[in-house]
Amino acid sequence: MHFTKVLIVLTLSLAIGVLGCTKERKVEAPTQEQVTQNLVPPKAEMKGQNFLVELTDLTVVTTVNIASKEIIDTPILKGHIKVTNKSKDILDIQALTLEYLDEAGKPIPYKTDEKNSEGLFVLEGS
Repeated sequence: MHFTKVLIVLTLSLAIGVLGCTKERKVEAPTQEQVTQNLVPPKAEMKGQNFLVELTDLTVVTTVNIASKEIIDTPILKGHIKVTNKSKDILDIQALTLEYLDEAGKPIPYKTDEKNSEGLFVLEGS
C-alpha cells in the first residue's frame, strides 16, 4: 500500500512537471520587406562620339517597414551597364562615374547622413 502511494505521487509529480513546463513559442511576423520596382522603360541608351553606353534591367529595390510603410534603407538601383567602343582607335576606359539624376536631369547629391548601400552593376566591355 505504501508503494502504490509513492508511485501515485511520483506519477502525478511527473505529469504536472511535463504539462506545466510546456513553452508556447511565438513566431513574430517580419517587420520589414524588400519591394522591387521595375523602371519604365527598363533600359536606357546613350551614344557618344567614341562610346555607346547601354543600361538594361533597371530596377529599384527598397526596404520598407511593413506597419508604417516607411522607407528604412537607401533605395538601391540595380541593373546592367554595357560600354561599347565605337571608335576606330583602341580606347581604354580608365574610370566610370555613376550619378543619380532627378526628374529634371540634375544630379542628386549624396548626403553624409545617408547609409551608403552598394547597388549591383555589371560592367561588360565589347
